[in-house]
Amino acid sequence: MMHGSAKKIGYIVVMGLVFMLLFSACRKNSHLADLVQYIAQLKKRETVSNQPAEKIAVPAPVVYSAAPLRAPFGQTATGEKTTVMSKEAEANPLLAYSLSMLRFMGTLSHGRNMVAFILAPDNKVYEVKIGDEMGDTKGKVIHIESDRIDIKEPNGITTTLKLKDEH
Repeated sequence: MMHGSAKKIGYIVVMGLVFMLLFSACRKNSHLADLVQYIAQLKKRETVSNQPAEKIAVPAPVVYSAAPLRAPFGQTATGEKTTVMSKEAEANPLLAYSLSMLRFMGTLSHGRNMVAFILAPDNKVYEVKIGDEMGDTKGKVIHIESDRIDIKEPNGITTTLKLKDEH
């Protein structure tokens, strides 16, 4: 059992060690020396001069005028009414879509007469035969086979729609 004075001495020794540890943390540590040196270098650097910034060329404004363009809805600049689909396209919905938007689905034949079935973006299947027009360029169906349909466009180019395998 420790006596009162021995306890006091032990307490003083422990407190002394604690103070020594605290004060040793406050002294200049070697691991902070590189940070202090870096900050000193930054302070010595020359500051950026206050020269005016480089002038940036401003592009000339572009004036936009939609007056000469066709209005997609309502009235044109000349006052005529426009519709989303032409009257021909209303009679033949396949004229409202480009050929790339149409999908050849198959054929049906009865003797020498063959018809093709075309799926349009409106998710409806339309029947076409040789001589029918289709596509927004009004191409004419010139040939139908069981796996393809040929359409001759007014510009002379023949486009072929092929039957796609769904597997």
